[in-house]
Amino acid sequence: MDNRAFLKSATRDVHRRTEARWVGSEGFSDRRAYEDWLHAMLAVHSSVSLPAARKLARRDFIAEEHLRLDALRRDLDQPTLLPTPPCRHSDAWAWGAQYVVNGSAMGACILLKSGQVDVRWPHAYLKVMSGFAKGGALKGFFEELDQLALNRDEALAGAEAAFPRAVVRAA
Repeated sequence: MDNRAFLKSATRDVHRRTEARWVGSEGFSDRRAYEDWLHAMLAVHSSVSLPAARKLARRDFIAEEHLRLDALRRDLDQPTLLPTPPCRHSDAWAWGAQYVVNGSAMGACILLKSGQVDVRWPHAYLKVMSGFAKGGALKGFFEELDQLALNRDEALAGAEAAFPRAVVRAA
C-alpha cells in the first residue's frame, strides 16, 4: 500500500466526521456556518499546514500556503495573520499534515461545482484550493508523497493534526 492509500484509509473516519460537521448533504446551512468553516481552515493553515511546509523547507509548499492564507483572510475580511508556531515534529509528521490540507483541494472542487456554497458568499479560498487541484500540483504532490519512505505512525499523527480540532476531539 502506498503512502497516499495508507493515509486515506487511516483518516477515513475523521474525514467523514469533518464533512458531517461542516457540510451537510445540502451544503452549508447558512453563511455563518460557512464562515465558521473558513475560520477553522484559517486556524489549520496557520497552526499546522504553514509550519509543516516550513519544516519541509519547500518553497513551493510555503508559497502555496501563503496563497491560501491570503485567500482566507480576504474571504473573512481579516487583515492580520494568525500566529504561526514553529513545527516541532518530524518531516513525516509534516508530510502527513500536508497530505490532508492538499488533499482537501479536491473537496474545494466539489464544493464549487456542486452549488453547496451560495454564489453570494466569498469564494477566494475555494478557488485557490481548486486551482491547486486542477493545475496539476495536487497530482504531483501525491506522486512525490508515494515515493517517500515515511514513518507512517508519525505521518498519521500529522494528518490527524490537520483536521479541525473540534472534529478530532469528537472522536
